[in-house]
Amino acid sequence: MVLALRWALSLVFAGVWVMWLAGAVGAQETSPLAAPDKSSPKDWMTSFLAEADEFEQAYTAYRADHSYDNARALYGQMDVLRGFFDLSGFPPAFHDKIGGEAATHLIDILNRLPQDDIMSGPGDPTGTNTIADRWTVPGTEIALVRKDSGLDSEIFVVPPEIITRLRGFQEQIIHEPLRRTTEYPQLSEVLIQATGPLFPVGLVEMIPRPFKAVFFETPVWKLVVAAVLLVLLIWLNVSWLRFVVRRLPDWSEGLAALARLSGPAFLAGTFAVYYVVVADELNVQGNIALLTTLIRDVAMIVAGAWLAWSLTMICTELAIGSERAPDEVLHAHLMRLIGKIVGVLVVGAAVVFGLSRLGIPAAGLITSLGVGGIGVALAARTTLENLLGGLVLLMDRPFRVGDTIESASGNGKIVDVGPRSSRIRTSDGRLITIPNGVLSDEPITNLGVSRPYRLNQLIALP
Repeated sequence: MVLALRWALSLVFAGVWVMWLAGAVGAQETSPLAAPDKSSPKDWMTSFLAEADEFEQAYTAYRADHSYDNARALYGQMDVLRGFFDLSGFPPAFHDKIGGEAATHLIDILNRLPQDDIMSGPGDPTGTNTIADRWTVPGTEIALVRKDSGLDSEIFVVPPEIITRLRGFQEQIIHEPLRRTTEYPQLSEVLIQATGPLFPVGLVEMIPRPFKAVFFETPVWKLVVAAVLLVLLIWLNVSWLRFVVRRLPDWSEGLAALARLSGPAFLAGTFAVYYVVVADELNVQGNIALLTTLIRDVAMIVAGAWLAWSLTMICTELAIGSERAPDEVLHAHLMRLIGKIVGVLVVGAAVVFGLSRLGIPAAGLITSLGVGGIGVALAARTTLENLLGGLVLLMDRPFRVGDTIESASGNGKIVDVGPRSSRIRTSDGRLITIPNGVLSDEPITNLGVSRPYRLNQLIALP
């Protein structure tokens, strides 16, 4: 009897332990940090529909309470839905809008398809049956493909060629009866009229119906507000630039330098705010959303290039005016030329980086610039030789402005070292202009130092 009781208690404890272990494993499988399962078409569809339900619940909560906390939760759920699409075929700047609209269009479509069809895809990829790399929803052209590269390879996604057609598919099927329970039969249309927390629901409801008509996937009243804000923004930037230019002569050197930097900073800041108000708060859709993103990124490219140029010029002037580099040692014109060259390079890098976000490949731009640069270099070989010769004279400093030198091209006092040539005043008052490429390649005797130099022995010229 005692032995039987012990066995019974052991079985009870074993059962409890197994149940606890199963619960722990289940908790791990349902971790809130776990990514949606996209390892097969069936798992993809199950996960997408579950996340779509979560998005609808988040939007319902946002409609009930137009708070920023609920808005952040809604935006976060939209980010999850974007992860079901392969957006690599689109410019990075447009990923948010394209991915968000693709998700809402696909939700509207799947809500009207036979549920047995959309769930008929192959399941567990670890089974004995190999899953093909492409699966098409029966009766449609909507396909899922397996990614073969990147950190999230081996998962199924909606490919770019299908993403571009989802709007058309949605327009064809939107008037068909629902096959799936949803609180929002036309989710895409609902979100077109939606706004961010900055625009209260009561205020939006007071807008006359004609102004809620949709053009270019955006209500008329949103188009009007976006256009007025853009004109106001341009006027503010032009007014600020005029104010700074007019007041520059009255300011100290330090304050003037800060004022020059304020132009690009003001441009970048105002257009960043414009994007938040129009794209997030007004919630424009379709081509207007893409145009808003394009305006913001172009403004940021201009501001970045402008800021890089201004900083380079300010640093150049500081170097010229510093005690360690007085004008007679490092010639001001040559230093400014170097500064402009560096500025052009930095501006070019900023523009290439900005354009790459808009889908213009940086490699192609760099290659084009390289080929063009070779052509310019061949066409202006003599000018470049003189420019490099001036840089060599600047770096090696065999003489200073005011020194008396002897060279094969002429003897006399150095009165100027420019970007292309140097000028020597002879003892009889004549002014000799010698190309820097020639002077840097000759033996030079500085009578103050009494030591010959051959610069091309120290720094090889091309």
